Amino acid sequence: MKSSLSAFFNVSVVLLIAASATEAWTAIDDEVSDDVSYETIVDELQKQSSKQTSGAARSTSRRSSFSLGNDPFENVWIHAGVGFAQTTQNLSLPNGIDAHMSGRGIQAAVGIDILGPNLAAEGAVRTFGESEDSSSKISLKEFDLKVLFKLRRSNLGFRAGGGLSARYMTVRSGAESFDVTTPASIITVGGDIFLTPSVSLGLDLGTRNAMISETFDKTSFDGTIRLDTHF
Repeated sequence: MKSSLSAFFNVSVVLLIAASATEAWTAIDDEVSDDVSYETIVDELQKQSSKQTSGAARSTSRRSSFSLGNDPFENVWIHAGVGFAQTTQNLSLPNGIDAHMSGRGIQAAVGIDILGPNLAAEGAVRTFGESEDSSSKISLKEFDLKVLFKLRRSNLGFRAGGGLSARYMTVRSGAESFDVTTPASIITVGGDIFLTPSVSLGLDLGTRNAMISETFDKTSFDGTIRLDTHF
């Protein structure tokens, strides 16, 4: 009887130990599985986030390139305006008479930025009414093309540059009339006060020098008050 009880007790202890060991290993396996699942989820979320971020960056880059490619004039400024000009010069006419011209005229100009905001090309048409001295009557028309270096600080602007001019002058002296067409070089400096971001009031000072010797229209000096719009 005692041996039977002892055997039964031993079997029961072995079964309890086996059951406890099984439960312990199951718990460990569950914990390991939970840990692996959590790390896997975190890794997957990080990978998805990285992919979305990279995709958004590539999309933004493509949009930026598309925008720049489709709008090449986004940073180009155009200016146009009118001005009142005063010019003066001394003339030695072919008939030996010396004349002095002091004329007032009007100017119309259009310019556009090239290669950046600090460099501009400008074309202008200038017409001077007939001026008269004691012996002569003089009229002048000009077509100018200039390249200007520009700086702007707040509401103040500065420009300087040069170019070419085609000058058409007519002089009537007594019974004689002289017509001359003269290509000339231009040197000019000027400044602006910006009344608004798109409207400026400025002053230009310049000189024009003949590029040929067969002319009596040698050298002139002028000043121009100008009103410009910028868009």
